[in-house]
Amino acid sequence: MSNWEWKKIGDVAEIKGRIGFRGYTKSDLVKKGEGAITLSPSNIKDNKLFFDNCSYISWAKYDESPEIQVSIGDIVFCKTASIGKVAIVESLPEKTTLNPQFIVLKKITCNNKYLYYYLFCPELKKKIQAITTGTAVPTLSQSNFSAIKLPIPPLAEQKRIVKTLDEKFAKIDKLKTAAETNLKNAKELFETTLEKELNPLSRHSERSEESRADLPSGWEWKTLGNVCEILSDLINPTEEKYLNMYHVGGANIESETGRIIDLKTSEEEGLTSGKFVFDDSVVLYNKIRPYLKKVARPNFAGICSADMYPLSPKNGMLKDFLYYILIASDFTDYAIKHSDRAGMPKLNRKALFVYEFPLPPLSVQKEIVARLDKLSENVKRLEANYKQIIADCDELKKTILKQTFQGGN
Repeated sequence: MSNWEWKKIGDVAEIKGRIGFRGYTKSDLVKKGEGAITLSPSNIKDNKLFFDNCSYISWAKYDESPEIQVSIGDIVFCKTASIGKVAIVESLPEKTTLNPQFIVLKKITCNNKYLYYYLFCPELKKKIQAITTGTAVPTLSQSNFSAIKLPIPPLAEQKRIVKTLDEKFAKIDKLKTAAETNLKNAKELFETTLEKELNPLSRHSERSEESRADLPSGWEWKTLGNVCEILSDLINPTEEKYLNMYHVGGANIESETGRIIDLKTSEEEGLTSGKFVFDDSVVLYNKIRPYLKKVARPNFAGICSADMYPLSPKNGMLKDFLYYILIASDFTDYAIKHSDRAGMPKLNRKALFVYEFPLPPLSVQKEIVARLDKLSENVKRLEANYKQIIADCDELKKTILKQTFQGGN
């Protein structure tokens, strides 16, 4: 449009950040109430600021850099790690500053909401990709960011565009929020049903030592050590007989769903360290970071990471029932509580095998598995639908932004 013009971002805002600053030391960090909030990329979700789980720095450290103290109306933008995350500061619960991954746009001379919308449009992302440097830790320099040009219409047009985008995005956000709520409800439905199916005591009363004798007829308290074992020893994956076997590592099991994905053979991955051999009778349990719930029921033979337990059922334990035991919240809570290593939690064999749970007769296990499998399939279909709606909402926003800002071309 003839009355639009191109301006550099640096011409419409002051851009500030911690140039050359590598981060805070442990002594800089304080408890809530003893200093100022320092924003990190995790405080931004869907281009909005959230102040949950904030870190705090001392007042002395906060006062060192007044130029990046955040004010209402500013725009914060991630320049490294999560490049492109952006949010407009609409409210501040406490005094706030930035960690080194951010830059802040201040004293904005155009409509700040107009600039905010432009900063997460697809066209800008393409420009940023072209000027980002570094491979291990990609970084956008403040000077390169400042030199990016954006289309600026007259102020009245900026306000009209913002009003239109606000209205359209509000409708999209409403649809997305509903889908996210339904997705959460579907997951909770499965979790609640799983708990009730696996622990008959939870259907009637709180689980306690006094209620241990009240299991239904045929049910018994067992430990995992009673009903499963690890039969495989570590093997050398470079031996010829293992080269064409598929390898399952932690990255090959989807969290919570148990889907096995992106498989490659031992030869394709160039494996050299020791692995376990497994067949289709086992359940694979990833012992690293148990909160991820990476458990799978393979229908093929292969080799798996040494960070995984190939558990073979025994003594009347059904493979599929074992799978559901291992993905249930009760076991996951136990695994988290009994994991060692602070940086990378891991559940050792001893702790795994002493976990105790009520085991029904084989015929009841089959009935429970049939019901859970059916519910799981239905929930997965619902989850896929809701996830698609959420993805469609995000894509629709991108399309609207692209169409809006092409007007200045």
